[in-house]
Amino acid sequence: MDMQKSSIQKDTKSPKSILDDQPDKLVPSFHNRELNIKEKLSNCLSQYQVRRWCAFEWFYTAIDYPWFPKREFVEYLDLGHVPRLTRVERGVIRSSLGRPQRFSEQFLKEEKEKLNQYRESIRTHYVELNAGTRAAILELLTLVSNPRRCYGG
Repeated sequence: MDMQKSSIQKDTKSPKSILDDQPDKLVPSFHNRELNIKEKLSNCLSQYQVRRWCAFEWFYTAIDYPWFPKREFVEYLDLGHVPRLTRVERGVIRSSLGRPQRFSEQFLKEEKEKLNQYRESIRTHYVELNAGTRAAILELLTLVSNPRRCYGG
């Protein structure tokens, strides 16, 4: 019985004694991992192309704010009032759409053209707004939200 106790006591070591037995192995702390992430992010953002991508991805003009949250596919299907579709309903929609188009150069051109048409219509409304047309003012208020402003402090 005593032999079993002594073998159990030998096998169970405290975490501190395990680390003392292996001094050459480093145990990363939370602080070290945080610094490592900061270094990686700093290194990544030092590249011009990454900074440019970030600017295009996260910052856009006030004229585009209403455009990007718009869900064109949901509007096309007229399903804005439906919170969730069943599996059968999703299957019917998928089968009626046919084979999906891949992310292609043509798709990007079409989307860019839609965005440019939208921007041009908003600019036209701004010109009419500056001219003082009351109908343009009311229509513009429905199309464009107020630009967001950031205040330091």
